[in-house]
Amino acid sequence: MSIIALTRITIETTSPLSVYSGDRSILSNDALSRDWNGLPYIPATSLTGVWRSILETDSGSSDVDYWFGVSKSRDDSERMASRIIISDARMLNCRSMLPNDGEGSGVLLSETYIHGDRLLAKFTEEHDKDFERMNCRINGRKTALNKALHKTMTLPRGIRFFFNIKAELDSEEDIAKYHRLLKTLSSSGFALGSKTSIGHGRFKIIGLSSENIDLADYRKNTAEFTKKITEFTGSCSVPLTIPKEMQPDSDAESLYITPDGWNFEISAKGSWRAGTGRRSASKAQTARGSRAGLLAGETVDDNTQRCFTDGYVKWVDNEFDAIDYEILVPGSTVKGVIAHRTLYHYLRLKRLYAGCNTEGASTAEEIVDNLLNNQTSPEILEEYCQVFGRNDPQNPDRILAGSLRIGDCKVDCSGIISRMHNKIDRFTGGVIPSALFSQEKLINPIIKINLQIRKDRFEKIKNSDILEALKRTIYDLKHGYLNICAGSGRDTAIFTEKSQEEHK
Repeated sequence: MSIIALTRITIETTSPLSVYSGDRSILSNDALSRDWNGLPYIPATSLTGVWRSILETDSGSSDVDYWFGVSKSRDDSERMASRIIISDARMLNCRSMLPNDGEGSGVLLSETYIHGDRLLAKFTEEHDKDFERMNCRINGRKTALNKALHKTMTLPRGIRFFFNIKAELDSEEDIAKYHRLLKTLSSSGFALGSKTSIGHGRFKIIGLSSENIDLADYRKNTAEFTKKITEFTGSCSVPLTIPKEMQPDSDAESLYITPDGWNFEISAKGSWRAGTGRRSASKAQTARGSRAGLLAGETVDDNTQRCFTDGYVKWVDNEFDAIDYEILVPGSTVKGVIAHRTLYHYLRLKRLYAGCNTEGASTAEEIVDNLLNNQTSPEILEEYCQVFGRNDPQNPDRILAGSLRIGDCKVDCSGIISRMHNKIDRFTGGVIPSALFSQEKLINPIIKINLQIRKDRFEKIKNSDILEALKRTIYDLKHGYLNICAGSGRDTAIFTEKSQEEHK
């Protein structure tokens, strides 16, 4: 029995997407991956690599080798071809369909068609500026590094893609195994592209269709077989429903967990701001889904520094409606704050104080500098690296991805005001001439924070100092000892955990 399973899957991103080509653009250190039409896409290699990694974590190497083949680096006698072939994930148009300019190719699109589509036209290369995010590296003392400001391109959540899978099956048992394999696409650890530790690259499956073709029927009816293949590869329609037997198991074990007390809200009284956004917060949604309005008598002009807002693609009945904006705190901001305070607590628990030498005769300052500059980190920081990752340019085998995942945090507020400030010279403390500026601020903000960690790593650190350091960092966040903000030297609100009474 030889069967070819043809599967078409539609996904929608539920968090920002950062898939890069490896090149640089004029506006960013990283250029987005774009297909032959100049539209964003997800390379098949990215899908295959992450899927294989998830399968290795969930089920071990035997299933991985069965579906994805055996590497060339092993004994030639053990080499095995992959049983599945995955296509690139291409972006859908404003009607949730595969773009087709009507000339029958369905692949190469004319500029007229692309610019005529309400959704595709917003994601051409000329609109890259709409997707840039500003980032700045922070040193061990939690201050901005000089000349460390950089921009990255990040696609908004809500974009829809589709991709095809062709699988070679030998029996009914293979069909059942293949269905179980497809369900792993919904694993909590399945995230695509870069910056997955700050919540990027997550998605949900919104449509799936699969058809099994028995090759034994090929000689009996060649025309029918060819017709099925042509319809599958050439169709512009994509599935927007999931068959019941293919739906993810609700009781499936999650790769990431949220330990008790790691999902909370912090609130503050007063004014607060963070980040730089492309749209005024007065035109964006709060976490409740309502608009955050300007307080009476307040105005915000085009030169006002805005709070961080990010766009998302809004759909109505599978039709593109608009790109709307919401008030957020970037996950990278929250993770940076938590990583630095956790390192402080961890070094304190290890009794590594300033000027203190380790067994390798390195001072605590040298250890931190090496860690933050992506140099070789000593064994004493191994527990810390299990949570926040490790880079080692001299030994690539020691590179380790972080296990803590923090996504963008939604923000509520009572209203928005605008305040004037003078720029201050950071070295002299004096006012910089002709540097008056205005900033947008949120009143009585509430930030929703959710920290997730890989379950297998959490089991490793259960009784370690790094877990205690993380708990103390979360305690600092909840009790006003650690702030998430911009301009911390001014009238910034101090956050404390939102009580149950306030929730009511």
